Amino acid sequence: MILSKPNRVLMLACGLIVGCAMLLHAQQPDATTPAPTTKPAHIDATATPGTDAVDQPEATTSQAPAATTPTGKGTGPAYRTTSGATKWVEKLFGGGGVGPYVIGVQLLMSMIAGGYAVGCMLTIRRSRIVPAGLAAQATAMWRDGKIKELEELGQRNPSVLARVISFMVIHRDNNLTDLGTTSGDLAASELGDLSQRATPIAVVANLEPLMGLLGTVFGMIECFDVVAAVGEMGDPSMLAGGISTALMTTAVGLVLAIPLLYIHHHFDSAATRYGTELEKQVTLLTAEWFMSGKKRGQ
Repeated sequence: MILSKPNRVLMLACGLIVGCAMLLHAQQPDATTPAPTTKPAHIDATATPGTDAVDQPEATTSQAPAATTPTGKGTGPAYRTTSGATKWVEKLFGGGGVGPYVIGVQLLMSMIAGGYAVGCMLTIRRSRIVPAGLAAQATAMWRDGKIKELEELGQRNPSVLARVISFMVIHRDNNLTDLGTTSGDLAASELGDLSQRATPIAVVANLEPLMGLLGTVFGMIECFDVVAAVGEMGDPSMLAGGISTALMTTAVGLVLAIPLLYIHHHFDSAATRYGTELEKQVTLLTAEWFMSGKKRGQ
């Protein structure tokens, strides 16, 4: 399949973003290397003899748990409240590895697709393809002999049907078969250009789950690298937390891809529906104007 210029630019931009994200991740220090531990000063066994006991606070005094209320919420300084939205934000972007970069690329692609969706909302609609009542208005002008106004209709009305009508009137003296063929080709070309505007939305919708799967694979690799560095399974909850973070990219990809697929199919079906109606009205106008046996412009 040959991609159009906007689709090639979109694919190139996504590739550059993913490449930059992988390069930044590769430049980060290895998170699996354990940090050196230092013995706290207050429990140093080599303290100078004769030092006042007040200068050596007991370790147990700093380990006291914060007081809790009957509802289970702490009242000490160590207690922090975290809303559900904040937890999700931390889960999406707070984890290490390549996951946050992949999610950033996914959100950027969804914003690009949203821009194309706004453009489709402004172009793929009835008033821009086959406005209601325009065929009847053009027929009345044809019967009244307003040929000049019909020739300029495509400039005054920004719709596909208006441009096709102007083309038919301008070339009304040509052969009827050639006129019908060229009019149909013009309408198909106009509709093809409108349908191509929704193609980047489908491209992004197909890339979102793949990007999520890519982030999940890298996240799983990092999780098992940690296990391999430790040499044993250790705490299973740590491994489960890493897997949960790795799966977030796939979840984000699916959440973004589902509405984008619906939006693309909506605009694609709308273009097909309006195209069928346009073809029908052009055929009726051609038959009424040029096959009725009446004098043109009367």
